[in-house]
Amino acid sequence: MKSKLKLFSLFIILIISSCNRSETEKTTVYADDLRNAIDLFEQNRVDFSEDVSDIVEITDKKLSKDEPNLVKISKEWEEKWLEITEKFNALNEEFINISEKSALFFNALDTIVLGINDAELRNSQINSNNILKEKWQTNYDIAQTTMNQIEKLIGKGNDYSRVLIATSIRQALEENIEELKTISESAKSLLAELQKFSLEGKKIIG
Repeated sequence: MKSKLKLFSLFIILIISSCNRSETEKTTVYADDLRNAIDLFEQNRVDFSEDVSDIVEITDKKLSKDEPNLVKISKEWEEKWLEITEKFNALNEEFINISEKSALFFNALDTIVLGINDAELRNSQINSNNILKEKWQTNYDIAQTTMNQIEKLIGKGNDYSRVLIATSIRQALEENIEELKTISESAKSLLAELQKFSLEGKKIIG
């Protein structure tokens, strides 16, 4: 990514003699804005990645324990994953911002190139711009695909929270079923004892 931005600067230097000062400054500003947007995105991407790894690792350890408290784990996962979702939404906004910044940059770069008087040099620079745009768009499209996959991952994380909750409910229900079986067996035993009482009572009465 940084090498591409260096190419941007190189193009500006090559055609600077054919530009007026305001056009050059404007393009330089756009290049700086784009660079800053990319740096911010990368910083937050790293933070986001670490947060996802942390919650997965912590949850995995808790689930690996004997008789894990699924109700508590599901609540903790839900809270943490909500934070993850919010961070992804912010990251996605930054990704969109990069697209907008790149459009401004390339438009400004095209404006500078179109102002070159020498036709051969102008066409050469237009071609260079187009090659760079194509490379940029290819990388952006790949990144967009990755962002879409992460969005699906966010959805899976939300589903996982529901799975944990459902599992905890089923676990609690299974415990209740077992308790119910115990009650039933005890009841049968006690009722059998009462039957003896009835039989003996009848014998006594005659």
